[in-house]
Amino acid sequence: MKEIDEKTQQALLLFNRRAEAAEKEVEAANRLKKAEKTKDEAVAALQKAKDGGSDPEVIAEAESSWRNALDTWQKLRDGEYVEETPEEIPVEEEAEAPVEEVAETAGISQSLKLKFIEGGPLFMSFVLIALILGLALS
Repeated sequence: MKEIDEKTQQALLLFNRRAEAAEKEVEAANRLKKAEKTKDEAVAALQKAKDGGSDPEVIAEAESSWRNALDTWQKLRDGEYVEETPEEIPVEEEAEAPVEEVAETAGISQSLKLKFIEGGPLFMSFVLIALILGLALS
């Protein structure tokens, strides 16, 4: 096994810490987005119960659900860690986030990389023009 000098080891540790922090930040953003969706669904259910003339018990349950969802969303928005209840844990998680969501949280270089990977004709036309101009001017 190859020995790693102290500077390289410190750089690797720093890199790992930053990578873990970035993962936690993405996880927190996903939790907040999920809590906001749950809150919006609870608002819709409460409004439907009120407009439909449901029983007071149903309205009270919907209002309780809305208050819990709102409380969770506010705590997550303020940066507090909130454990997910068993009913909130998804059965099957998505393997890859949609490109639009990733592009919103990523920087400009990440969004350019994503567009390049997608390889749509409009974006690739700019790449082709840059290639042609580069060859013509060299």
